[in-house]
Amino acid sequence: MSVEAWESTRVTLLGDAIHAMNPFLGYGVNDALQDAESLVKCLSNYEKHGYKSCIREYENEMRVRSSRDVLVSRENCLTQNLPKSKYGYLFNDIYLSGKL
Repeated sequence: MSVEAWESTRVTLLGDAIHAMNPFLGYGVNDALQDAESLVKCLSNYEKHGYKSCIREYENEMRVRSSRDVLVSRENCLTQNLPKSKYGYLFNDIYLSGKL
């Protein structure tokens, strides 16, 4: 799953500013570091391609890479941090059975 592309401009986002993640398992900080590395690599081609194409390249790669982590983070939150009540357990059973 990946979000639809938006028009790349001279401004971009990385880390928690762009990834809606729960604070479990360190996905947020890891994606932020990967974003920074990817952005630096893409911007290293600035002279050849211009900054907009460099940012577009970074954003396309980031969307694909981080979508999986956002979903895994969401899954962990839903399955491991439910209220410990009969409704929490019921939701967990329904969610894990694939009916939700």
